[in-house]
Amino acid sequence: MTKAVINVLLGLMKPKTKLLPNILDLFSLDCLSFCTFLGAFSGVYKFLLCTLRRWRGKDDGYNALISGIAAGFSLWLDYSRKRRKFLLMYIFVRALEALVNVLAKRGYIKKIKYFEVYMFGPVLSFLFYAYMFETECFPPGIDKAFLSALRPTEREFLMFRGIWQKQGKYLFPSLPQKLNIA
Repeated sequence: MTKAVINVLLGLMKPKTKLLPNILDLFSLDCLSFCTFLGAFSGVYKFLLCTLRRWRGKDDGYNALISGIAAGFSLWLDYSRKRRKFLLMYIFVRALEALVNVLAKRGYIKKIKYFEVYMFGPVLSFLFYAYMFETECFPPGIDKAFLSALRPTEREFLMFRGIWQKQGKYLFPSLPQKLNIA
């Protein structure tokens, strides 16, 4: 629904060409299935969380875990396979952060200051890997940010090549010949 509202607002900038298709997009199957997923996800999570608190008489992390797993099954209501895979990658990262927070809270690991900053690199590496080798995970059009990061301009390429030729020869003497950039 949010996507469709943004499209309508953008359509107001060019009312002759884009307004009517964007208004009709509010009632498309894609928009309705995504809204159904979001509504079911939050509804199932809150309903189960409150029900488990009352039924178990405890307010611990297990209630949220069980509710989150059950709410995750509402992703099947979204018919778009590409969006499902993209959301699963996002949910995986959030679950990893939650796991580390729980382990730190229970004393299994030390609290890591600025953990989200340290995780940004590995998570971004995972996303770049998925973009390069598992392209079906990404919906079309989302690749503009990746393309800007992965495809350097000619000037940037020459700059990287110059840095490699100056510093890489000392650190990795045989690698420039293997990569054919010497």
